[in-house]
Amino acid sequence: MTGAVVDGAANLVASPNVDEALNGFTTPGILVQLDQALPGFDVEVGLDFLAAEDCVSGGRQDFFVGDFTGQYELFGSCGGTATVISNVVLVNSDNSVVMFIVSQAVVPEDIGAIGVALETLEINPLLVP
Repeated sequence: MTGAVVDGAANLVASPNVDEALNGFTTPGILVQLDQALPGFDVEVGLDFLAAEDCVSGGRQDFFVGDFTGQYELFGSCGGTATVISNVVLVNSDNSVVMFIVSQAVVPEDIGAIGVALETLEINPLLVP
């Protein structure tokens, strides 16, 4: 697991191998990033930016956690594997902060672990840029 503030954005990455999780489809992981939202930020455009290549989209759904609302998109059949990728883009109520959550599940147990991470996510106001 790694965490840092880079260019004003707070981020956390958890995976058995961060590089493999970010650059392939065979290692599970989750990335959470908080950043300042640009004026007029559009959640759908954020999801378009995160769209997983070489995967099949399962569509988008509304999602919320705490003061943040937005959408998530699930992808399957990634790179010819059974890997599932979930992209979540949320903005806070005054549209000043955007949160990106990207998770990758390789086996069914990963899906449960990511679900718990998302359901129990708490935002520390001190980390919000």
